[in-house]
Amino acid sequence: MADPTQLIYEITTQTNNWTVRVTVTEDIPTMLCFTSSKLKRYVFTDIEGNEVIVAIYASNVDVLSPMIKLYGVYDISNVDVRLADEKYRLTTNPFQWNLRRHTPIRPVPGVNPQLRYFLDSRTPFNLIANEDKAKIQTAGTI
Repeated sequence: MADPTQLIYEITTQTNNWTVRVTVTEDIPTMLCFTSSKLKRYVFTDIEGNEVIVAIYASNVDVLSPMIKLYGVYDISNVDVRLADEKYRLTTNPFQWNLRRHTPIRPVPGVNPQLRYFLDSRTPFNLIANEDKAKIQTAGTI
């Protein structure tokens, strides 16, 4: 596996022998596509915030999806890069990565994900209400 020095936007259908360090920033539920086979999609983000939609099809879903965790950091190499169909594209990247059973996916332990997204840090109202009911005043209801 090559050194993970490349960025997502540098990977095209013409790029060979590459590795990118990515963070899984979106895990889209598995669905059935029009051929009745499984389709699993993710959004991968690199250290600069570049994104690419990633697809896993058919029997590869059962093999690969348990290995890929939301907010996990991975070194990915030499996937099948294709032009993304405009109507299914979820990112500004014109390409889609299709993972296959033998796609090199190496988890990177001990690395904190470099997320450009911020996790929602708001506390749900029901948790606040249970904490200290004496301090809470309802301003209104919706």
